[in-house]
Amino acid sequence: MIKLFFKDSELKIEKNTPLIEIVKQLNLTEPHVGLGIFVNGELKDFSYVLQDQDHVEVLSFDDPMGKKIFWHTSAHVLAQAILRLFPDATPTIGPPIEEGFYYDFANLHISIEDFPKIEKEIKAVLKENFKSEKLVFASKKEAIDAFKGNPYKKEIIQEIPDGESLTAYRQGEFFDLCRGPHLYNLGKIKAFKLLKVSGAYWRGKSENEMLTRIYGISFPNKDMLKDYLFRL
Repeated sequence: MIKLFFKDSELKIEKNTPLIEIVKQLNLTEPHVGLGIFVNGELKDFSYVLQDQDHVEVLSFDDPMGKKIFWHTSAHVLAQAILRLFPDATPTIGPPIEEGFYYDFANLHISIEDFPKIEKEIKAVLKENFKSEKLVFASKKEAIDAFKGNPYKKEIIQEIPDGESLTAYRQGEFFDLCRGPHLYNLGKIKAFKLLKVSGAYWRGKSENEMLTRIYGISFPNKDMLKDYLFRL
């Protein structure tokens, strides 16, 4: 047995108990809670194995980092839907922002007229409720080989300092270079809306290629989305 410390409680569990099982024991299974984990002040993935005497904070959508994890996972959902509908598109980067997220694509030309069919595909992805799987590359070469058809990912990988961890996340058939962490599964995302599409230069430099940027927002319930859209 090991002992864990939470904000207002302690918990004794069997060693090597998966983090997601601990979240379930704490009844943190609703869509707005159990989004991520701080362990001893460091952000961890759900694959992390807790140790005796660890201090654990479970994040919710009310926490800034909880929102960041939620929206970053949502950006991957958007990219997954885009590649299903437009397989020639090339994903580049998709970060969370202050409110929501965006994802930039090369070889993609769409307008807001395409949003309904994209949102329909997003709903299909969410319904499949994929789990997020973290993958760790053994070397830069392995990472570059994994993204050999994507020059944008290769450029990012080549700029990462030697010795720094290189990771990717998989959800279903979609696989993306990413530091994470992500939601444990996609079922937390209950409301999703595409907001606008625009052009954006790769790396923000005008001498680079113009990409297609899609902005979106997502929430753990539909009422939160309604409130957000009302405030726009």
